[in-house]
Amino acid sequence: MRALLLKSLTMLLLGCSSILFSQTRSPELVAPPVLTRVSPAGMTAAEKDTLKASQRALDKLMDVYNFEPKTPWTFEVVRCPLITKHVVMEFTSIEVSEGSSRYVAVLPQQNGRVQLIPLWYRGLRSFEKPYNDPHNIATFNETIAVEAPHLSSDTDWLQLAVCYLAMVGESPDVLLRTNIRRQLGDVSQNTVERLLPVVTPSQSSIDVHFCDAGQKRRISEWHLTFDRAGLLRAAPARDAPAHRG
Repeated sequence: MRALLLKSLTMLLLGCSSILFSQTRSPELVAPPVLTRVSPAGMTAAEKDTLKASQRALDKLMDVYNFEPKTPWTFEVVRCPLITKHVVMEFTSIEVSEGSSRYVAVLPQQNGRVQLIPLWYRGLRSFEKPYNDPHNIATFNETIAVEAPHLSSDTDWLQLAVCYLAMVGESPDVLLRTNIRRQLGDVSQNTVERLLPVVTPSQSSIDVHFCDAGQKRRISEWHLTFDRAGLLRAAPARDAPAHRG
């Protein structure tokens, strides 16, 4: 197990080297990014009202993407502290004999249009890499243009990256100084430093790079580029091929 972990870390560090070793580490983050998933029972009155007001438009979009409104669906509200003027909800169909379908709905709390991000259709990916789908990036950017979040720290930019990934069905567990050893075991201090997030500003953009050990026990790295207003310009990712054992 330890040999597999070391192999995974070695490959990840080599893959990250062009980014991680050439830049200065970000200052210590004030707080880890927050992402809360809430069952229907935990919805606020405002969230329920938003869903009710958006239902007709949402049904029309479901028809556009061939999702069947009459199929039983379960859902969660996905709360991100930078998104306060919309309700983000992830829906999953309950299927007996076929693979499930899944999509994310972005519902405006006041004026604006309902939007839908398709993720799975009867067990098949709607787009091979949803985080790179131009439609999904455009949906996020339209949402953020309305939200106009205050982005003043590295913590804010990392939070924004996590919010985007949540909108495309991801649940990254960002590796931070406070959780790396809990996630990866007894690794060296040098490895800890190399795996910390990097937030790199330039005159016109902000690059956010971090590592994630969340889904399927696989270490992934994410690199997202935003403009100064928080609009996403690119969202590629590269997975380390080895599992952590």
